[in-house]
Amino acid sequence: MSKEKQGIDLLKFIGSIMIFTIHMAVFESFGEVQSAWELLGRWAVPVFFIASAYFLFRNYDKGQYKEKLIKRVRTLLVPYLIWNIIGYFELIALGQFHFSIIGFLRSLVFCYLPGWEALYEPRIGPLWYLVRLMTYVIIAPVIYRIVKKKYIFYPLTLILIVFIWYSKINYYSFIYWFPVYLIGAFVAVNYREWFENMLAVHGNTKDNKKYLTVLAMVVYGLFCWVAWYMKFDNFLVRMAAVFMIFFCLYLVSALPAPRWITIHTPFFLYCIHIPLRWILQPQIYGKLGDWHARTYGTYMNNLLMYVFMLVATLVCAYGLQWILYKLCPKVESVLLGGR
Repeated sequence: MSKEKQGIDLLKFIGSIMIFTIHMAVFESFGEVQSAWELLGRWAVPVFFIASAYFLFRNYDKGQYKEKLIKRVRTLLVPYLIWNIIGYFELIALGQFHFSIIGFLRSLVFCYLPGWEALYEPRIGPLWYLVRLMTYVIIAPVIYRIVKKKYIFYPLTLILIVFIWYSKINYYSFIYWFPVYLIGAFVAVNYREWFENMLAVHGNTKDNKKYLTVLAMVVYGLFCWVAWYMKFDNFLVRMAAVFMIFFCLYLVSALPAPRWITIHTPFFLYCIHIPLRWILQPQIYGKLGDWHARTYGTYMNNLLMYVFMLVATLVCAYGLQWILYKLCPKVESVLLGGR
């Protein structure tokens, strides 16, 4: 496994855990703790955009556009449709609503209309990200021309960042994530050899890996504390996190090769954690919550419920994927989009 793939896989694994805990609202009853935790996770989504752009443009050639487009349909749109169909019929089975053609089709739609601020999320909300990635893949030839010419890339990226910051563009919009995606593509097209050689050389320096890992955590923690203290705009935090991502990639490249769990599980956890929450939360909060509230009091009860919920969801997600991986590898491959 190449060092850049190894480092990105590790960051994607950590990022999937961060996104999972944020969506599960782990600390929602603890005020500022939840806000600080969400701030810590601001780097997670940029990791996925940068990784997708980097590996799309790593060996990009104009003649490969059709081939890469078809591949991304399989890896992005097919799992997007399958998981949302699963989510729709799961909610029917849970008695949330009855089947209807319009409701079914509506559950598959992600659409954001700027100006009107009209947002239509898919049934499994976090999967909007897959559609947004696909829109960037569709215009890959345009992106390639932009990042190939540095005199266009630098001013355009700066203009976009300033514009998004001052205009408060919506989080779901095409423009919001475009600078992040451009940066990933830019590194892949212009600095791929340098970047991969740097990681390969540094990856052989194993003596200091523990210290470098701690340093990465400390630096990012300080960055998040300053952002929280200064009340930085979320977009600025995410853009600053882009540079932190590359710095951490340099540091974590010295870690041992990732295991199965870090390579295969991030996408599966990203897709399944909301459907699992629909099933597990009523059981854990309903059946265990009352007993724990009487035994431990409200504060401890909330904390224990979060711990139970997190552990149960992770065990179910990783356990189910392991079973599919061992017994039904073709089913797992379809759910993962061939990853």
